[in-house]
Amino acid sequence: MPLASLPKNHVGSDLIEGDLILSIDGNCVRNTTLECAVNTLLAEDVELTSLLVQDGGDRLNRLRLGADGDSFFLRVNIDRSMENKDELDLKSGDVVFVDKTMLMGKKGRWRAWKVDKEGRQREHGAIPSSTSVYQAIRNNRYVNPYPKKVYEWVEKLDTKVKRPVLLFGALVEPFLQMLVDESDKFSIVARESLTASFDEIAALLADKVLIDSKQSEDAYNLYHVISTAHIMDITAQGLHCVLQVDQSSIDRLKKCRMFPIVVKVRFKSAKQLKDVNEHVCGAKISSKEAKQLIEKDLKIDKDLDGAVTLVVPSHNNVNFMLTHALLQLKKLIEDEQKKIIWVQRKVEED
Repeated sequence: MPLASLPKNHVGSDLIEGDLILSIDGNCVRNTTLECAVNTLLAEDVELTSLLVQDGGDRLNRLRLGADGDSFFLRVNIDRSMENKDELDLKSGDVVFVDKTMLMGKKGRWRAWKVDKEGRQREHGAIPSSTSVYQAIRNNRYVNPYPKKVYEWVEKLDTKVKRPVLLFGALVEPFLQMLVDESDKFSIVARESLTASFDEIAALLADKVLIDSKQSEDAYNLYHVISTAHIMDITAQGLHCVLQVDQSSIDRLKKCRMFPIVVKVRFKSAKQLKDVNEHVCGAKISSKEAKQLIEKDLKIDKDLDGAVTLVVPSHNNVNFMLTHALLQLKKLIEDEQKKIIWVQRKVEED
């Protein structure tokens, strides 16, 4: 936090302008706004006893040359129409870039730029500060219900880091294998065998040591698991980690800050599924069994928000069908990898 606006008789007046205050009386202010930190420093009912300060280095010069000092990205989770001509209209889901939290040196309003789907900053204007928004909510100026986080601090997901690829569908094994066999950009995670109790496996999943587990049919205490470390090793090699896992694994991956590309594989008919299964997997199934697989798959759609869909094209030649489907699948993954994804900002530890 820059100290340019502190009065000369203040407890921190002996600090050098441009220094950064990291902690006030033991309370971390690394992740607060300039507005909030200044309020704390100037509060009349607070007796400051200690400040943790970091040398700002060349920061002040960079700020004077126009660099953003107090800046961050926000996802807006309410609708709000402008009340003055200099304000922005806000829609739930909008992402904005805030570069001033004391607009014109005053509290209560921030300057923000709307960010488009390509991550570019477009129109700018004033928005109410988080304190002002919550005050307006308390005064019933906004319609209920309202979210717990009106403003959510977010950051761009690094598109250079390959995201895990999760395939869901009535039959996905052929597509998993084709991705790996016909491209050097993908790698399948082999499951490891682990002997443990049900409670031990549950604890490992809760602690995100494991991403997924399947109990062996041969032994009650034997599990075939996918570890978080294994996925991270593959990602570190610049590869897409291809997974066939339970839907609950999606949230575990996100909590580990690995945001998967989720693809739903859809067959147009039971006959199409039968043909692929027989041709690739070498196993025959009845039309009834194929239909049941498709119906079962449709039931999990509600748990796959944000997924993209691959519709397997129809063709009498199964090889042609699969080749064309693979091209579409790789294009879907490539497009998803390039997208600007906004994720909850990682909070800096004290």
